[in-house]
Order: sequence, then structure tokens, then C-alpha cells
Amino acid sequence: MAIMRLITASRRAAASLSLYSLLESVMYYPKIDSPADAPPDFYNLFGQFHAVWLANDTLLDYAIHQLLGTEAVETHIIVSGMMFGAKSRLLMALLKRSNHKNKNDLIDALKKIQAAKRDKFAHSYLALDRESVLFIERTSYGAYDIVEHPFTAQEFRQHVADFIRAAQKFQSALDPDDEELLGFVKAADPKASKSPTTSPQDPADKK
Repeated sequence: MAIMRLITASRRAAASLSLYSLLESVMYYPKIDSPADAPPDFYNLFGQFHAVWLANDTLLDYAIHQLLGTEAVETHIIVSGMMFGAKSRLLMALLKRSNHKNKNDLIDALKKIQAAKRDKFAHSYLALDRESVLFIERTSYGAYDIVEHPFTAQEFRQHVADFIRAAQKFQSALDPDDEELLGFVKAADPKASKSPTTSPQDPADKK
């Protein structure tokens, strides 16, 4: 996997970078093991962000399962085809109607998770230098345009930390039972929830 690195002659910070300046840039695809022109901890932070996002996504699905009261496998069928925006809006509506003991904390944490820009990070073009990060989003609806999401190295570090804290707050407020959560995850495999139609045969009988 390669990440596009864009080096500008002026070495401007992300706030001053734009798609127009990228047209004047030298563009190439470097080896991932020599990220010389990125903030030193960028790749580590970006990996942490996405790893925590995946773990948190499991909790969001489990919360929907609890609030809807559907069978685990039925919940997987419902949420598997939902993009994050639709799924988080469903969860927010369910939380607002619920009587969960930590309802307010869950809603507050979910709002912060919704604002974490995950989809923009995943689908944008990326421009880097040693002190800044710029995500260049291309709009997917309405009149076509771009939207820039600039961060200094410190701002990106803080953004990731804030998201991780929100995910931790959501987990703490949801307070899932470990065994129930594990059972929910296992139910994602529809074959695992079905009884075998034939008895296993001893290998010694296969002659």
C-alpha cells in the first residue's frame, strides 16, 4: 500500500496548502518505509485512529442490538449494509428514546465520534509535510467541489486523542457484558448460529 506524498517547493503549512498549489507540486509514490516528509508520528497516530474506530464500530452495533431488542444475527443483517452516517443516526435516535442509565454520556460520546471525520480521512487525498497534514475531500453530492481539512501536526495529534477518549467514554458508558458482547460478535457468522445437519464422522470411519 502506498500513500501519496506531495512535496511543495514552498514547504507551506497545511493551512496554506490547497489543491491549486498541488498542481505545482512534485507528485510521486514513495515507499511506505521511508515517510521522510510526514510528521514523525503521523503513521502511528493514523493507525491508532483506524484501529480504535474498528473496535468502537463493534460497540455501536452491539448498542443498536441492545436498544432494538433484536436477535444478534438479525442486528448484523440490519447494520451490515449501513454506512456509518446512517448507522450513527439510527443509534442516536434510539438512544434519545431509551431509558439507558448512562444515556447522556452515550449521546455525548457518540456526538464526538460522529465529528471525528473518519469518512473524510478514509476517502480524501492526502498531502503531508514534516509539520502539517491536509486531507482533500471531494464532494459526493450536489455540485462537485473540494473541501480541505488542514491540521498542524499538534492539531492532528489532539484530534486523534480526542476521538480515542470519546470511544473510551462510549465503551465505559455502555458497560457491555464481556460474554454477551463475545456472543454478539460470534453471531456475525450466520453459519455459527446453525446446528449441523449431520453428525461429525470419526476420521477412523472414513475408509
